Amino acid sequence: MQTQKRHTRTLEQHQTEAHIVKPAELIDFKEVSGGLTLADRRTYNLLLANAWDTIKEPVLHAIRLLELRSSNQDNNRPRDSLQRLMKIVVAFDVEEDGIKRVVLTQLLGPCKLDHNPQGLAYYTFPEPIRAALENSKVFARLRRDILCQFRSKYALSLYEMVQKRVNLSYKISENFSIDELRQKLGVEKSKYKKLCDLHTYVLKPAVFEVNELSDVTCSIESIIEMRKTVGFRLSWRKKETDEVIKSTHTGQIAPGRADLKLVDNSPAAEAAPVETVKRLRELDTRECEQLKKTFFGYDIYSFYSEFQDWIEKDGKEVPKNPPAAFTNWLKQYYKITGPQQKPQEDRATRTIQQNTAAETKRAEAEKFERSQAENELSIQWFETLPDNEKKALGSDYLAESNTVDVGGFKKSGYNYTGFCFFVKKIWKIKQANTE
Repeated sequence: MQTQKRHTRTLEQHQTEAHIVKPAELIDFKEVSGGLTLADRRTYNLLLANAWDTIKEPVLHAIRLLELRSSNQDNNRPRDSLQRLMKIVVAFDVEEDGIKRVVLTQLLGPCKLDHNPQGLAYYTFPEPIRAALENSKVFARLRRDILCQFRSKYALSLYEMVQKRVNLSYKISENFSIDELRQKLGVEKSKYKKLCDLHTYVLKPAVFEVNELSDVTCSIESIIEMRKTVGFRLSWRKKETDEVIKSTHTGQIAPGRADLKLVDNSPAAEAAPVETVKRLRELDTRECEQLKKTFFGYDIYSFYSEFQDWIEKDGKEVPKNPPAAFTNWLKQYYKITGPQQKPQEDRATRTIQQNTAAETKRAEAEKFERSQAENELSIQWFETLPDNEKKALGSDYLAESNTVDVGGFKKSGYNYTGFCFFVKKIWKIKQANTE
């Protein structure tokens, strides 16, 4: 008897320092309203990975804001990204009880952000997202270092689409309609309406970045019927080992988007060598972990991408030891000499302690003022009493407290706390009897 193949659930997979597991439902979604930016998509991937262990539960997840802001000095970018993720509506397909449905939802639920720049961001996932993830059986593994190197959101979306499909056994391509591919790549309806503009500014640059940076190769071809483009065919394959090594260690990358729109497809142009610029190799996992320990609290992948751009822009020689050169660059260019979190936490702790001490001192002062006011009222009331009532109260006080005589209290201006409290107590009893 043939055993039925067991489908592995997405939530059974584990997030690692090198890879992010992302469910297929959150890869092939369509943006119904608004437009997510490259920073929004990167931020959402980090939020998913951070909350993975408890993502199906309706709880608040916490992440440090500095982990979301990349190389920025403030938290404006992650705050804007969180707002857009809460606002923009997306649609994706699910199957529930054998029925196919379309789910419309925001990507994030309510969030809370600390005012402190070194504080935390608390966020939640809407119920439709949690339900889809709990039933998800298809996913992609995304390399963290590559996610930070893409320069366009279309390339990042294409990379996620390919990574979801590249491990299929009997499928190497998939057809999409024009509108379907635009939606999956996140192309706004108002942009690149002409097919030539879509090819020049979206498809060609995205394919180029994915092929140059990742360990997969893809292509997008037009599907033509009756001399008219009716859709696109996305094809993919994994790179061979020598191709991966070559793309990782050659330290070169071809021209960017501005040069792609001027590509000449003639045979003479194909035979001509492509002008290249210098590019660093990627950091391996061990190097990244060491840099994270040395510069705790900083986004190493984003800074390393900036370091690559800096070398490319200034035309500098590619260093033989990238981690050492990168460390020196951080110290000189950004004046970063070590971890930033601990000193800032100490400063924040001192601020909290100072605020607590000031609040305690203020509360004690207010309590003393109220006590003084109550004593003054008690004394004024006692002074207005006839002598016989004063003497009776004094006798009652002496009988109950067994302390010094009433004359001593009179000489001291009736400021003795026990006497004032006693008088105040008798006064309240008398007022209650009168009413």
